[in-house]
Amino acid sequence: MEGFYIMAGQKRTKTKYASIYFNEDTKKYDVKYNYKEYDPKTRKNKYKAKWVYNLMTVTEAKQELAKLQTGAVKADDQEITLEGAYEL
Repeated sequence: MEGFYIMAGQKRTKTKYASIYFNEDTKKYDVKYNYKEYDPKTRKNKYKAKWVYNLMTVTEAKQELAKLQTGAVKADDQEITLEGAYEL
């Protein structure tokens, strides 16, 4: 399972797609998703990043990035309304 651990100092080059990098060591693609979370205690935003490693193609990397950006929301979940929530 050595391929799944990322060593410090790896060489990644940018692709023409935002947030998608080509890993020179593994010859695969990595996706970096930056996001922020609001902390109500400190009243400040915390900036974080999620990485998805070892994707074989750019298409696969695009799909993973889309999942991270949407939070993997299903189409059925988008039909929930405020009125429907009260009925539950």
